[in-house]
Amino acid sequence: MRICLKDDMSELLNVVGEEGDFLTDETGKLLTVPRGIAHTYGILHCTTNVLLVSPHSAGDDIRVYLQKRSCKKRLFPRAWTVSCGGHMGISIDPVKSAVREAKEELGLQIDPSRLAAIHSNDIRLRNTLKVWRFGGKPYAQFGSLTECIGKGCPEKAVLGFIEGTPLDEFPGPGAPRALELAAFNREFCFYYAYCPSEEELEQAMDQKTDGEAAEVKGGKARKLKEVSLQEFLDTERPDRTDSSDLLITHRSELERAVRDALKSRTSS
Repeated sequence: MRICLKDDMSELLNVVGEEGDFLTDETGKLLTVPRGIAHTYGILHCTTNVLLVSPHSAGDDIRVYLQKRSCKKRLFPRAWTVSCGGHMGISIDPVKSAVREAKEELGLQIDPSRLAAIHSNDIRLRNTLKVWRFGGKPYAQFGSLTECIGKGCPEKAVLGFIEGTPLDEFPGPGAPRALELAAFNREFCFYYAYCPSEEELEQAMDQKTDGEAAEVKGGKARKLKEVSLQEFLDTERPDRTDSSDLLITHRSELERAVRDALKSRTSS
């Protein structure tokens, strides 16, 4: 069975251990790995993500912003995901990384003291995803679920093999011929909720943003949509990314963090 190395090789990521601790070499220097290698061989690394809570939220009607991924994305194109996020790179500070991502993608200057963490020392939001290719079709495998994210009918024999292969193992003998492992992504996700004011959103309107990222304008946004938190949690699987499954899995922690963000806005 082939392994396809097709991911970005330009960015360095810090390597973390099974408990999320940053690994070092014998001299104490942090271990790094190119992004493409990490995504091919399942080397653990870190990401940060921010879910913006809409200032239009009131009472039990909690509203959040989702961002639509570009059609050019190799994985989950046009799928809805959290407001902004990305790899931590060689940073070891998830808060600084979250602030950076919001600035780069949304032009939004976040107050670090008002970030409400969805993760904690006891709750590690760990995400594992494998993407296979067979006959031109990609298959996504996460948790106990497998789905064909390409067009056409999936091959039952292929699905059966994938579903019988643990996420943390490479397949041995018996893999269908021409089945390729295109990506094996394992990461610890630092998730935050943040409640911007109308003024912050207005200020973000005039900021230049990076590439294809979203642009917030007066509470409305291009490539962002405002939905109820309940709607986000109930979104159909093909319309959202794999990492959003973590928030659904940790629903109680997400709701707690969102309410903390709302309290922070009220008291500020």
